Amino acid sequence: MVTDRKTTIIRIGRHGRTRSTEARARFANQKSISSDQYFGRGEHDPQVQEETRARAREFAGATAISSNQWFGREEEPVSPTSSADLSAINIDTAKDIARRFIDQAGADYGALRNVVQTGSTKLADIVNDLQERYGH
Repeated sequence: MVTDRKTTIIRIGRHGRTRSTEARARFANQKSISSDQYFGRGEHDPQVQEETRARAREFAGATAISSNQWFGREEEPVSPTSSADLSAINIDTAKDIARRFIDQAGADYGALRNVVQTGSTKLADIVNDLQERYGH
Protein backbone atom coordinates (compact mmCIF):
# COMPACT_ATOMS: atom_id res chain seq x y z
CA MET A 1 0.00 0.00 0.00
CA VAL A 2 2.70 2.50 0.94
CA THR A 3 4.58 1.76 -2.28
CA ASP A 4 1.46 2.43 -4.37
CA ARG A 5 0.91 5.75 -2.62
CA LYS A 6 4.52 6.85 -3.16
CA THR A 7 4.30 5.87 -6.82
CA THR A 8 1.15 7.94 -7.21
CA ILE A 9 2.79 10.95 -5.59
CA ILE A 10 5.81 10.66 -7.88
CA ARG A 11 3.58 10.41 -10.95
CA ILE A 12 1.60 13.48 -9.91
CA GLY A 13 4.82 15.37 -9.29
CA ARG A 14 6.23 14.46 -12.69
CA HIS A 15 2.96 15.38 -14.42
CA GLY A 16 2.92 18.72 -12.60
CA ARG A 17 6.45 19.57 -13.73
CA THR A 18 5.62 18.60 -17.31
CA ARG A 19 2.45 20.71 -17.35
CA SER A 20 4.32 23.62 -15.77
CA THR A 21 7.10 23.39 -18.36
CA GLU A 22 4.57 23.21 -21.19
CA ALA A 23 2.72 26.24 -19.83
CA ARG A 24 5.94 28.25 -19.59
CA ALA A 25 6.75 27.43 -23.20
CA ARG A 26 3.22 28.16 -24.48
CA PHE A 27 2.75 31.47 -22.67
CA ALA A 28 6.32 32.77 -22.35
CA ASN A 29 5.73 36.01 -24.28
CA GLN A 30 2.30 36.91 -22.90
CA LYS A 31 1.65 39.45 -20.15
CA SER A 32 -1.36 37.52 -18.85
CA ILE A 33 -3.47 34.48 -19.64
CA SER A 34 -6.93 33.31 -18.68
CA SER A 35 -7.69 30.03 -16.97
CA ASP A 36 -9.48 29.01 -20.19
CA GLN A 37 -6.23 29.52 -22.11
CA TYR A 38 -4.20 27.60 -19.54
CA PHE A 39 -6.55 24.63 -19.42
CA GLY A 40 -7.33 24.72 -23.15
CA ARG A 41 -11.06 25.35 -22.83
CA GLY A 42 -12.59 26.65 -26.04
CA GLU A 43 -9.56 25.80 -28.20
CA HIS A 44 -11.59 23.26 -30.15
CA ASP A 45 -14.19 25.84 -31.23
CA PRO A 46 -12.90 28.07 -34.08
CA GLN A 47 -15.81 30.51 -33.63
CA VAL A 48 -14.96 31.06 -29.96
CA GLN A 49 -11.32 31.56 -30.86
CA GLU A 50 -12.15 34.16 -33.52
CA GLU A 51 -14.54 36.02 -31.20
CA THR A 52 -11.83 36.15 -28.54
CA ARG A 53 -9.24 37.40 -31.04
CA ALA A 54 -11.64 40.07 -32.33
CA ARG A 55 -12.39 41.21 -28.79
CA ALA A 56 -8.68 41.36 -28.01
CA ARG A 57 -8.01 43.45 -31.15
CA GLU A 58 -10.57 46.02 -29.96
CA PHE A 59 -8.42 46.71 -26.93
CA ALA A 60 -5.00 46.64 -28.59
CA GLY A 61 -2.91 49.38 -27.07
CA ALA A 62 -5.22 49.92 -24.09
CA THR A 63 -3.44 50.22 -20.77
CA ALA A 64 -6.44 48.90 -18.83
CA ILE A 65 -9.95 47.61 -19.48
CA SER A 66 -12.81 46.67 -17.20
CA SER A 67 -14.59 43.34 -17.26
CA ASN A 68 -17.71 45.23 -18.37
CA GLN A 69 -15.80 46.52 -21.41
CA TRP A 70 -14.39 43.07 -22.20
CA PHE A 71 -17.77 41.34 -22.04
CA GLY A 72 -19.65 44.19 -23.77
CA ARG A 73 -21.79 45.12 -20.78
CA GLU A 74 -22.86 48.70 -20.13
CA GLU A 75 -20.78 50.59 -17.61
CA GLU A 76 -22.62 51.61 -14.49
CA PRO A 77 -22.79 55.41 -14.34
CA VAL A 78 -21.10 57.08 -11.42
CA SER A 79 -23.39 59.68 -9.95
CA PRO A 80 -21.96 62.79 -8.31
CA THR A 81 -24.17 62.14 -5.27
CA SER A 82 -22.51 58.78 -4.65
CA SER A 83 -19.45 60.48 -3.16
CA ALA A 84 -19.35 61.01 0.58
CA ASP A 85 -21.29 64.04 1.76
CA LEU A 86 -19.59 64.95 5.03
CA SER A 87 -22.13 67.65 5.85
CA ALA A 88 -24.78 64.97 6.43
CA ILE A 89 -22.83 63.25 9.23
CA ASN A 90 -24.28 63.61 12.70
CA ILE A 91 -21.35 64.48 15.01
CA ASP A 92 -22.86 62.59 17.96
CA THR A 93 -23.22 59.45 15.84
CA ALA A 94 -19.62 59.81 14.65
CA LYS A 95 -18.40 60.19 18.24
CA ASP A 96 -20.38 57.12 19.30
CA ILE A 97 -18.95 55.04 16.44
CA ALA A 98 -15.40 56.21 17.24
CA ARG A 99 -15.88 55.43 20.94
CA ARG A 100 -17.16 51.90 20.15
CA PHE A 101 -14.27 51.34 17.74
CA ILE A 102 -11.72 52.39 20.35
CA ASP A 103 -13.36 50.22 23.02
CA GLN A 104 -13.34 47.19 20.71
CA ALA A 105 -9.73 47.85 19.68
CA GLY A 106 -8.77 47.99 23.37
CA ALA A 107 -10.55 44.69 24.05
CA ASP A 108 -8.89 43.08 21.03
CA TYR A 109 -5.49 44.34 22.17
CA GLY A 110 -6.07 42.94 25.66
CA ALA A 111 -7.07 39.55 24.27
CA LEU A 112 -4.04 39.48 21.97
CA ARG A 113 -1.73 40.46 24.84
CA ASN A 114 -3.10 37.58 26.94
CA VAL A 115 -2.59 35.07 24.12
CA VAL A 116 1.00 36.23 23.59
CA GLN A 117 1.76 36.10 27.32
CA THR A 118 0.29 32.60 27.64
CA GLY A 119 2.20 31.43 24.56
CA SER A 120 5.48 32.86 25.77
CA THR A 121 5.02 31.19 29.18
CA LYS A 122 4.35 27.83 27.52
CA LEU A 123 7.34 28.27 25.23
CA ALA A 124 9.58 29.11 28.19
CA ASP A 125 8.35 25.97 29.98
CA ILE A 126 9.13 23.82 26.93
CA VAL A 127 12.63 25.30 26.60
CA ASN A 128 13.29 24.73 30.31
CA ASP A 129 12.09 21.12 30.05
CA LEU A 130 14.35 20.50 27.06
CA GLN A 131 17.34 22.05 28.85
CA GLU A 132 16.73 19.91 31.92
CA ARG A 133 16.19 16.77 29.83
CA TYR A 134 19.29 17.15 27.67
CA GLY A 135 21.52 18.98 30.15
CA HIS A 136 22.30 22.12 28.15
